[in-house]
Amino acid sequence: MFTEFFFTLRDGGIPASLKEYLTLMEAMQRGCASYKVDDFYYLSRAALVKDERNLDKFDRVFGHVFKGLESVDDDLFAEIPEEWRDRCPGFRGSSCRDSGGARFNARRLRFISR
Repeated sequence: MFTEFFFTLRDGGIPASLKEYLTLMEAMQRGCASYKVDDFYYLSRAALVKDERNLDKFDRVFGHVFKGLESVDDDLFAEIPEEWRDRCPGFRGSSCRDSGGARFNARRLRFISR
């Protein structure tokens, strides 16, 4: 989906570079945008559009590629049971590591890269 977005932007006349695209992907991986379309819109616009003359083009391409996409509600993320949180040493609502070394948010079942 993101690759299609990148190439559609370039086809639409926005000179987004591969480095800017990789910066956007890194920001997404680090959780800079939540699971809301608006958050992703502003993050991708900041990362990929370097000239204000291209903002209208960006809006048209974004609307075309992500037409009908809705935000993911936080209710879709399962709450981690309290007894599991108690097993996490030093739990203060932050992240912990599982036995494989992957970090996860201790309040929500949302994995973060290592």
